[in-house]
Amino acid sequence: MNLSCVQDLPTNQPQPVLGPTVKILTPADNASILDSTVINVDATSEKGVARVEIYVDYRTDSNRTFTTKPYRWKWDTRVLADSSLHKIYAVAYDNNGNRGNSSVVNVTTLIQASSLPPAPSGLDIVSMNSGGVTLRWQDNSDFETGFDIMLSADDGRNYTTVATVGADTIENTLSGNFDQSDIYLFRVRARAGVNVSGFSNGVKAQNIKELYAGGSFTSAGGIPANNLARWNGKVWSAVGSGTNSSVYALAVYNEKSTISFPLSYGKLYAGGLFTSAGGIPANRVATWDGRVWNSVGTGMNRTVYTFATVPVIEKSLLFAGGTFTTAGGVQTNSVAFWNGEMWSPWGSGMSDVEPAAVYSLKVLGGVLYAGGRFSLAGGIPVGNIARSSGVGWTNVGEGMNAPVLALGVYSNRVLAGGEFDSADGQQVNHLAQWDGTNWLQVGSGTNGTVYALQTVGGALHVAGQFTTVGGISASNIGRLTDSVWTNLAGGTNGPVFVIFDYMGGMYVGGDFTSAGSTSANSIARWDGVTWSAVGGGVNGVVRALANYSYWKWVIVP
Repeated sequence: MNLSCVQDLPTNQPQPVLGPTVKILTPADNASILDSTVINVDATSEKGVARVEIYVDYRTDSNRTFTTKPYRWKWDTRVLADSSLHKIYAVAYDNNGNRGNSSVVNVTTLIQASSLPPAPSGLDIVSMNSGGVTLRWQDNSDFETGFDIMLSADDGRNYTTVATVGADTIENTLSGNFDQSDIYLFRVRARAGVNVSGFSNGVKAQNIKELYAGGSFTSAGGIPANNLARWNGKVWSAVGSGTNSSVYALAVYNEKSTISFPLSYGKLYAGGLFTSAGGIPANRVATWDGRVWNSVGTGMNRTVYTFATVPVIEKSLLFAGGTFTTAGGVQTNSVAFWNGEMWSPWGSGMSDVEPAAVYSLKVLGGVLYAGGRFSLAGGIPVGNIARSSGVGWTNVGEGMNAPVLALGVYSNRVLAGGEFDSADGQQVNHLAQWDGTNWLQVGSGTNGTVYALQTVGGALHVAGQFTTVGGISASNIGRLTDSVWTNLAGGTNGPVFVIFDYMGGMYVGGDFTSAGSTSANSIARWDGVTWSAVGGGVNGVVRALANYSYWKWVIVP
């Protein structure tokens, strides 16, 4: 056969189509990169180059995709681990969609200490309570990928990263239970990929838990304290410069409802006869935030005797009762509420032949009860006690025949105590309970005035100025448990005006010098078995007690 005469036969197989020619110009294969480099790509095609994509470790993005020359991308390697290996290649497409690939370039990235992100600075706490903390710091880096927030609950011995937030963040709120420790330390560091900066300054936060006592005195534990003092479990201290006259009521009020604002926190409110607090004008009501005193609007024109708080969806309300007729310059007639911004009346208030007075407020099941000395509430005849489930007031049975000085809750019923000896026309001897329809006697009552009612440890505690309660001998205080009355180891040698449950003990305040066989000046603690003094007590009368906890923080290295 003569092979030279054989013709090439036509084929039906498709011929290969070549895409663009692509080449990595820089960096060179096996190069070492310190901090950053520029990846340069050359791509050519007779059909024109439509798009070039640069891949690093098999990934690309819009910043590494080009439709016109130059095909160049600056690669910041400071976010990568030191001495790490990486692969670079490029892909190009012509105008017909054909593809061409470059060869793979292998590189090693190197990191020097000066290339780590600068540490953030100026770390501080914006606000904090037991439900969370808001931190703020200064960002000193221009290439961080985020920040690590670190927490220590053992005074700095061990830190845990509790959150990592994104680049350019300068403030963050941490939610959580901060009641597990009394001291927390926070610090922040910048992160650039796997590389991290040094730490910011620290912030040490301490939860200050104190018992506040208000009344009429000039010293507590031998320390000058004008009508208000605080007890930290060991010593007494003043509350700023105090007030210029008596304090009758204390309450912690959070103007933002914790229903909608779980990280908001409250302030201590004091009410009484005073016209200044901490040296500033404050008419019968003032606030303390753990550091300074502030007025509450323009206050009241007469004495404040009691507070009660009512949570609502957006703003909680603080109710105040007393002998005042105006609050914030508005007519209010013995009861008013504060919404965090202004005072307002609640209905048309109370009135009486004598100046009306509200001595006690209590909330049960969304209903506000007011006890005091008044015969009209919202224009409706009442007997020294009224209730409100809205803006208006209604009576509570026929009421009492003399002032109601104390309200309490026991077994889901409202109790009233005071100077009265009858309720709904029935003899009750200074103590009665409301069953929703009628007033009923509580045992045989007391043989003297009741000033305070408080449920502690499931038992009802009744205090005042009497020598018997429920038919048993009891000096100014007694306890009701499962229908059985008991006295408290001799009680006190003078009247008790307030009962408060605090830190595993029951504290009572009044005008006495001993509790049981213990010397105790107007304030004492009952542990369920015995009485003990609270430091040196005060040199006058205690009429109000409250627990106010707040967070105090300092900058640390």
